[in-house]
Amino acid sequence: MKLENQVCSLELAKKLKELGVKQESLWWWNIYNQNGCDAMITLNRPERKGDYCCSAFTVTELGEMLPNYVGGQEISTRKDVDNNYWCELLGDDTKEKYFKSNAEANARAKMLIYLIENKLMETK
Repeated sequence: MKLENQVCSLELAKKLKELGVKQESLWWWNIYNQNGCDAMITLNRPERKGDYCCSAFTVTELGEMLPNYVGGQEISTRKDVDNNYWCELLGDDTKEKYFKSNAEANARAKMLIYLIENKLMETK
């Protein structure tokens, strides 16, 4: 499996950083072009700091950040028959929320962003 499928995308990593998620990860997006179009994943924190790098959170790291329950609703991750990953906030039909991606890390990152933006959890 490619490393890019085991960590959240650069776009989602930037959003998590913007939301104040603590930048502690095994892998990092190292942005080496100022417009942000060119980036690579590096092991451990790169020398450049600030806007030039952000945590490339793994599936496991995101799983540890996500709570098991929010407001009595369970958070669940699953893979469907089409190899899409779903991170779901399960509850009654009016409150269910789903995030789909072809990479599990991205589905989990989208759920984490949703929870933080909607003040259902604090940043970690």
